[in-house]
Amino acid sequence: MHASNEYSAEWFALFLGTSPPPGLELEIAFIERQLPQPSYERIVDLCCGTGRHARLLAALGYDVLGIDSNRVALATARDSQQPRAQYLELDMRRLADVPGEFDAVLNLWQSFGHFDEATNAAILGLISSKLRSGGRFIIDLYHREFFERRQGMRTFERGGQNVAESKSMVGNRLTVRLQYDTTSASDVYEWQVYTPSELLELAARHDLRCMVACSEFREEVPPTAEQPRMQFVFERS
Repeated sequence: MHASNEYSAEWFALFLGTSPPPGLELEIAFIERQLPQPSYERIVDLCCGTGRHARLLAALGYDVLGIDSNRVALATARDSQQPRAQYLELDMRRLADVPGEFDAVLNLWQSFGHFDEATNAAILGLISSKLRSGGRFIIDLYHREFFERRQGMRTFERGGQNVAESKSMVGNRLTVRLQYDTTSASDVYEWQVYTPSELLELAARHDLRCMVACSEFREEVPPTAEQPRMQFVFERS
């Protein structure tokens, strides 16, 4: 099975469901610290999914444009009816079609690296081009070295059902396969994944200066191969 990188209804129901994901409050608090108002008000939530971050940020007074290519996820996002949160169905590769500049762009929950290396780099350039001078880009993504050391199979329980997960690395590409035991559905996702130094080098090529590099959404905790996710805050020069 080839990777679709389209999140299925089973994935959304199982991993997001009706309750907030673990750590959501911590993530929102981190964003608030890094995007203090009124200096940062107009935000793009790129690959916003069901709008779990967008609607909470809008409730805090930010003007948020949530962008995603998944129509079903956007329908859920729009149900929140938060007036400061607007949503747009758009592939992230077409970010240039969005008019204007913004104070900040968010890209959270490993939503970067879906495409080939050149396209991923070009997307980072598009993100930079949407930021005003001094605007910030916050990205939350996988640490490649964590997954290089943890390939293979595991089974875990989520929402009352067992999920069989397979992780494999080929070069800088991570493939994750999920098989759900209560349905015939399965998902396959693939990304280019980065080390901290690789991401910093790529960002610098697009006039993005690193302000914060951390994990656990805590500024004082550095990125490490012992943690699956890492967060960076970049500022456009």
